[in-house]
Amino acid sequence: MRVRVSTLVLMLVASCSSDSALQNPLTAGAGAPAGTGAPVAGTPGTTAGSTSTGPVSGSGVAATGGSAAAGSGVAGAAAGSSAAAGSGAAGTAAGAAGSVAAAGAGGVAGDPGAAGMPAPVGPVDLATTGPYEIIRDQPVGVGFEYPIASSDTGDGVAGCADFAAGFGGDSMESGDFVKIPPDLKMNMYSLYRPAKLEEGKKYPIITWGNGTCALPEGYGTLLKHWASHGFFVVAANSRQVGMNSVMTKALDWAFAANMDSASPYFGKIDTERVGAAGHSQGGMATINAARDARIKTVIIFNGGSSATKPFLAISGDRDIPFVTLSGLKSGTMAAPKAAWLWYHMVPERGSFDGHLTLITEPARVVGPSTAWFKTVLQDDADAKAWFVGTSCKLCGMDAMFEFGQNGI
Repeated sequence: MRVRVSTLVLMLVASCSSDSALQNPLTAGAGAPAGTGAPVAGTPGTTAGSTSTGPVSGSGVAATGGSAAAGSGVAGAAAGSSAAAGSGAAGTAAGAAGSVAAAGAGGVAGDPGAAGMPAPVGPVDLATTGPYEIIRDQPVGVGFEYPIASSDTGDGVAGCADFAAGFGGDSMESGDFVKIPPDLKMNMYSLYRPAKLEEGKKYPIITWGNGTCALPEGYGTLLKHWASHGFFVVAANSRQVGMNSVMTKALDWAFAANMDSASPYFGKIDTERVGAAGHSQGGMATINAARDARIKTVIIFNGGSSATKPFLAISGDRDIPFVTLSGLKSGTMAAPKAAWLWYHMVPERGSFDGHLTLITEPARVVGPSTAWFKTVLQDDADAKAWFVGTSCKLCGMDAMFEFGQNGI
């Protein structure tokens, strides 16, 4: 294990500045992929004796990658979430996907809590699922295929399993995470979008980049959440997105589909409102993709600290050494329009846990990242209030994360 982790560290800290240099840098790590499907009503949870229900974005992911913290009365959690500790908590997928079930009075399971008992200190889910039911179209991109990377076929899968296991997570989960579904076309794309496309409406588009050895459904909670807020999200199925400029090729396909009268997406994509985002190696690929004139803004998850377009950089405690809090701060202050978010309270599950927050605790990132894209690509004033003003939604929560912005 020491040899494996040492090798992993060397691979993770590799600094990359071009597509050709991104073939073996960073990983998305181990985690359970989110399910597919349209949103469905959540299971009721109880807080202070009241019942609340809410939509779960992308159903089919119950209790995937979640963990229930210590305390009586905790009754489970939704995909990628954590049920917070406390007496009388009803942790049954109340609200948005990956939500955190907070403690309260009148819990369903375990000893009842005292009336008016305050919520425990712990990570808070700030996300609200959008108004759109979503669908995943796969594969898309005929005519815009890219060469299949070696890690996406043959012995490369075994190599990815070993690489993911190097993070110290559960070996079975690591193996399942890197399996390639038989129907997944590794040289094409998955598209997450609103299921019903409104007449006369165009939707902003986001091109997504996976981390090394990861697939789009490993980020299903995030990508579906964006789609539920009215975005087209096109994700290359490649697990080496630093190769062959697959993130910008995804836009080539989308722009062509928007102009093709035979395409179901004809006239539905807002080609003036284009974003890019990626995790780890995909974050570095996103920085490179930002040079494309079509892209207006980017989000970098655990893969760098600055870009040539307005950006949001997200990382946290115990990330790989390549990504640092000082780097996020300095990169933001040097940019004309940027922000950074640094997570604390990262659960210890293995090695470099902070590198995997996007996968293991997606509820922590879907809200801020959605607000960023809605601010820049949809001119949403409510979303902008997450980042600016005396009552900024991301301000004053330093126990859970630190936040800073410049020029917004």
